[in-house]
Amino acid sequence: FSLIIYILFFLFLQEYFHSSKAIENSLLGELWEIDINEGNGIRAITFNDSLNFEQLKAQYAITGYILVNENNNNENNNNENNNYNLFPNYYIPPHKKISYNLVEIFFNNFFEPNPKIGEINDIAKEQIIENYLNFIISTKVHKKALEIYNQYKQLNYSIEEWKQLIKQNWFEQFSFSSKNRNLTGFEHVIIGELQTLNTISGHHFWYKFIHDNSKLLNVIIPNNNSDIVTISYITQLNSNYNNLTKRIGGFFVGLSAEAILAFGSLSLNLRISNITHNFQYSRLSTYCGLTNNLIRTFYPCENCY
Repeated sequence: FSLIIYILFFLFLQEYFHSSKAIENSLLGELWEIDINEGNGIRAITFNDSLNFEQLKAQYAITGYILVNENNNNENNNNENNNYNLFPNYYIPPHKKISYNLVEIFFNNFFEPNPKIGEINDIAKEQIIENYLNFIISTKVHKKALEIYNQYKQLNYSIEEWKQLIKQNWFEQFSFSSKNRNLTGFEHVIIGELQTLNTISGHHFWYKFIHDNSKLLNVIIPNNNSDIVTISYITQLNSNYNNLTKRIGGFFVGLSAEAILAFGSLSLNLRISNITHNFQYSRLSTYCGLTNNLIRTFYPCENCY
């Protein structure tokens, strides 16, 4: 009799945690839609030759869009001089550009690309980070993320406490060794870091991929899902560090930088390992720094190891 009770209890727990995770996964999908419809994300659309860019611009005047070329031909794409364009065209509406203008401040050598050298920290940099955090917590995607966090943690965090959590998760520096100094999840994921003289690590923001004039080597789009891509490519960090190879990496296509930060903090703190969006399922990879409160990297990934 006790064995039967044990089995029933085990099945109950299994179903409980499975259903809880399913709810959390779908909530991230809802958060994605909030970023597109009420925030600064733009809609990922599958590219085909019949599309008219001006008509698309009119159709997606409010949300914006980014075209994703799913014509994956490995034989033609596996070199840096190919003409295959992963993102043939995109449009960011004027009312959403503030998000991209603010994150671009960090693109311009704000961080030291070489982790062996380490960062020079000063009050001016700290104020830029503080200004950026004040902006992102004002967005609807972060207000909704805070609701989700409080609901599942059974807490009552204020927006200021949520800001401090985001700051800790993404901007608090840590070092693994003398060769990996002053690391942050934000720099790694949104900007990218030098791995060797010829390779890059991180660099998981689709807009940074475009900004850096990256050249595609190969593309894997799981489940024909334009929202999430896994690719290898050649890119640059600045004029001193170019022709850097990214062996494999993943993007949430169209998500704003602030939404990626919200996703990452929820994934870290609620232990969410998958996301469902537009009826498509994908695995999330979240790795910590020296402690469980610090994000080292965060990206969607299919066929990644």
